[in-house]
Formats: sequence, structure tokens, C-alpha cells
Amino acid sequence: QHASYVSLSTPGALPSFKKDSRLLQLEALQHQRNAVESLALLRNIEPGLRQPLRRVVFHTVLYTCREALDAPSALAVLELMKERGDKVDARSYSAAVRACARGGDLINAERLLNEMKAAGCRAFVTHYTEIIAACRWKRDGRKALAFLETMLAEGVVPDQRVYAEVLGA
Repeated sequence: QHASYVSLSTPGALPSFKKDSRLLQLEALQHQRNAVESLALLRNIEPGLRQPLRRVVFHTVLYTCREALDAPSALAVLELMKERGDKVDARSYSAAVRACARGGDLINAERLLNEMKAAGCRAFVTHYTEIIAACRWKRDGRKALAFLETMLAEGVVPDQRVYAEVLGA
């Protein structure tokens, strides 16, 4: 349903490709949750990469942004993907929505969720849970309730955590 963790060292992630030092450095930055340096390195190595390696590298940096709670860097990765003509897929949107929501950037989390749905990607309970949790952190009960209503209208079944987050808002 939702994006699983992908690493540059995931078996099969890099078919017939020998990792160079920049990719190993990117993986080390991922473990350090250093989104800013990961983004800078991505900008230097991405233009020379071919698919599917480029998609794995983009996702690696997006997951680093998500774990670092770095919304601005996640948004920059999505923009870079668009500039390069790469399709922003459900996994990319998912990581960016989570980075924004967990980083407290509710406006961009909501914008990306809407953009994701407009692009034909389905929103799952996990996306709404992250955004509703951000509403709780911001003490915005009305917005949390509005997201719950949107979920129900879209046929997304809330779980226990969603209700707990709404009640906590």
C-alpha cells in the first residue's frame, strides 16, 4: 500500500551497476539523516545517472528528507525530478508528504496530497494519518476533522490511530 524503505544496498535495486564513492556517500548520508548534504550530492550526481538507478537515488534522498523531517529539501527533490522530466510517482509523493507533515509544514503536506491525487495516485490511510498528526501538533482540530471527513468521502477507511490523532487535536 505505501512506500517501503529502499536503500542503495537493497538487493536488486542497482542491476548490473557497480557503486561508486558518491553513491556510497549518499547511502552514508541517508543513515545520518542528513537531508541537506544528500540533496547537494544528488544535484551533483543525478544528471549522469540512467533509469532505474536515477529513480532509486531520488527515492533514497526523499526517504532521507522524510527521516530528517526536512520538508524544504523534500520539496526541492520533487522539483528537481520535475525539472529533469522524471515522473513523480506515488512513492515520491508519499515520502514528501510525510516529510512535510512530520516537519510541521501542514500547508505543503496538504498541497502535495492534493497534487498526488490529481496525478492519479491513490491516497492511503497512512498519508492522512501523517497529516492529521500534524494537525494535532498544530492544535488544529477543525482541520484534522476536515481531513477525516475527506478520508471518509474518498472511501479511505480510518484506523484507530487516525481517530486518536483527531481526538488529540
